[in-house]
Amino acid sequence: MIMKRYISFALVLMLIILSATFSYAEEAFGVTISPESYSLPQGESTQLTATVNVPEGESSEVIWSSDENSVYVNEKGFVTVKEDAPIGAIATITARSVFDPTLFGTCQITITGFLYTVLFYGFGCNILSCQRIPYGEAAEAPEPEQHEGYEFIEWSEDFSFITRDTYVSPYYSRIKLDVLFLDYDETVLKEDIVIYENSAIPPEDPSRSGYTFVGWDTDYSCVTKDLTITATYSLNGILGDANGDGEVSSGDVGFILRAIINLEIIDDENAVISDYNKDERVNSGDASAILHLLVD
Repeated sequence: MIMKRYISFALVLMLIILSATFSYAEEAFGVTISPESYSLPQGESTQLTATVNVPEGESSEVIWSSDENSVYVNEKGFVTVKEDAPIGAIATITARSVFDPTLFGTCQITITGFLYTVLFYGFGCNILSCQRIPYGEAAEAPEPEQHEGYEFIEWSEDFSFITRDTYVSPYYSRIKLDVLFLDYDETVLKEDIVIYENSAIPPEDPSRSGYTFVGWDTDYSCVTKDLTITATYSLNGILGDANGDGEVSSGDVGFILRAIINLEIIDDENAVISDYNKDERVNSGDASAILHLLVD
């Protein structure tokens, strides 16, 4: 009787153990580290996180370790690479379960070159970009600031192969603008190059037969864009007043007709106001045009 009870108790205990073992096997216990891989420069640090899945009520603590002497990890998973660590070396960081040492996770730390500070400055010495660049790599230039009246030329330092802390400033130059002075017939009188917001220097006042120079058709005292400036003139006298009596009348028609047969003399000045139809010659067409004017 006692033996039967003992056997029954042993069977129950065995079932309980088997049940627990089966339950343990069913659940995926283990340790994972985030991130699983990471590139870390010489002298830099980073925090790793271990996720531990163990039976309820068991310890979720882990023991951290590194297989590389130049890479240190503390009890909280904070990893630091020594400044003299070999570049390119890979350290394996392990987080091992206190509850079950067969449960562990790893992270591969790849050691890269030391990080240098690269500062890019703007037009007014403000910082446009602050970058941490590994040894031998290139920094990325920000977009240069735009400033009225100036154009960006280049950066003060080469940043294509960083070997030290580097401070980069922009070089600007004042914008230069083209100013073209033309005569009435588009003859170029002067070409000028003017610094932004400065005044252009015009040529000497041009002359034109039969006209008086009045000035220029565009203000050039504060140039902010490329300009084409043309001379302006006023006619000396009244168009059609060939005889110069101060009015256009039949007398001008007769004067022109007589001049055609060389009974009157028309000089260069007078020719301008006598050329009523503006075909650049004085002939019967001008007399006819004036006559039509008077008749109408």
